[in-house]
Amino acid sequence: MKCFQELIGSLKKLPSNNIAYYTDYFTLLNGLKFTEVCIWGHSLADVDVPYFEKFFSLESVKFAKWYVSYHGAKERDKLYLKFFRISRLKKLPCMMELV
Repeated sequence: MKCFQELIGSLKKLPSNNIAYYTDYFTLLNGLKFTEVCIWGHSLADVDVPYFEKFFSLESVKFAKWYVSYHGAKERDKLYLKFFRISRLKKLPCMMELV
């Protein structure tokens, strides 16, 4: 049983560890100037929120035009609200339905 628990524990995402590990990558991204950012086919699931929050905190993306894709009207509203909650940006994303 202990081996099984260790295996399951090793498969869990540890966002704080991963974000710290990729500090150089986020520094590199922050040195770029993004004019557009696309979020295609992503649900913005709670498990991924720390990564998105880190990305949204970068100065290099604050003035970009944002595109967020969704599948169907029910998902559109959910993603729209999640985007604002996570991003804390003051601009509206362009919402695009994937068909």
